Amino acid sequence: MTDKIILVTEPDDIQIDACRVLLVDLTEDQTQIISKALNQIELKINLVLYVANNSNIDWLLDKKNKSKLIIFNADSDNHLLVGYLAALSISHYFGPLKILSKANPRMIYNVDDIVNLLNKTIGTYE
Repeated sequence: MTDKIILVTEPDDIQIDACRVLLVDLTEDQTQIISKALNQIELKINLVLYVANNSNIDWLLDKKNKSKLIIFNADSDNHLLVGYLAALSISHYFGPLKILSKANPRMIYNVDDIVNLLNKTIGTYE
């Protein structure tokens, strides 16, 4: 499975046919949940995971435009970025979104949520 997953961090990118997911400001625990979920799915296609932590905004926006799914940390210190990402229909999040949760009810609670979300996203790509 791991030969189908490609991690990309700033300032890099990759030119390959793949389903792309943007991960923004995730904590170590949230990253572990993603990892556990990836171990539970069978990938038939390549999956590019863009990992953005305190990234340059131009790089992050470019990767946002290339991604089919965005998963972000609602407790990120970058409140402007959290608000922007929460407004996107492809965004899902870990942690409480506080007042913005009415605008984006797509909170992630556990590994099963990630598995279902990845399977759905990958299924629409194939």
